[in-house]
Amino acid sequence: MPGRRPQGVFTTGSLQRFVYQHHLPVGKRAVIVGAELVSLSALMTLAHAGVSVVGMVTEHPNHQIAFPYRAAKWLYADLMARVPVLSGARVTGLVGGQRLTGVEITRTATLKQETLACDAVVFTGDWIPEHELARSGGVRLDTGTRGPQVGPGYHTSTQGVFAAGNLLRGAETADACALEGAQAARQIQAFLTGSPWPAQGLPLAVEPPIQWIYPNVINAAGASSGSSAFHFRVQTFCRDIRVTVAQNRKEVFTQSYRSLAPNDTVRLEGRWSSAIDPADGAVRVGLESDR
Repeated sequence: MPGRRPQGVFTTGSLQRFVYQHHLPVGKRAVIVGAELVSLSALMTLAHAGVSVVGMVTEHPNHQIAFPYRAAKWLYADLMARVPVLSGARVTGLVGGQRLTGVEITRTATLKQETLACDAVVFTGDWIPEHELARSGGVRLDTGTRGPQVGPGYHTSTQGVFAAGNLLRGAETADACALEGAQAARQIQAFLTGSPWPAQGLPLAVEPPIQWIYPNVINAAGASSGSSAFHFRVQTFCRDIRVTVAQNRKEVFTQSYRSLAPNDTVRLEGRWSSAIDPADGAVRVGLESDR
């Protein structure tokens, strides 16, 4: 991000540490970069700190927030109603010397630029897994998730190393990560009591607009163990579509969806994995119109 790195630049995590842990001021007017679930968390933190939000900036045509708790939907909706969502735009520069005084945004369709006056900016999207230890240890990474490749049992390419939770992909909710941890723990226990390590299997290839999928490796031993489902994300809003799984150009499974949104993790049934032949070529996951 171009700029002189002035004071007032936060990630969601650093913002929450400043506000809740250290009780420090973060500014008076803020811009949130992103408009998805973590952005909502940043918005609530800024509201708690008494900071007004100039807007949420997203390159997508709409926000991607699915209000998580039914009983509190009115609260989230009220917060969102007060904040402009600047869609079809991206932050292209930071303005200010010692302290942030504004952010430069560029409209993606027209390339028109404008500056939003603010003294704080919070980056909330485009998460990258904390994979440095896995990478330096030689664990094979997936190009889509940028986390370790794993099979349905959370086995990585390195024997004895399992991966789950936010190591597998960018930010996911704590409850989903905890459930994965419990599933991985059962596989760890099985390994420690003598279950063989599965041979490296076929990687799953995804086609745009699917961004990534995990588990992203299929092997004969792992197809029936561990996770009973796969999870994926898309890069654009999609309506009335179906996900197709094909091996050697033969469709082995399809599942329909009414709508999909970027930054939202979607569940894909996993029963098709037992039909995959590890000797029959690449497995591809794509989208087709369901109309």
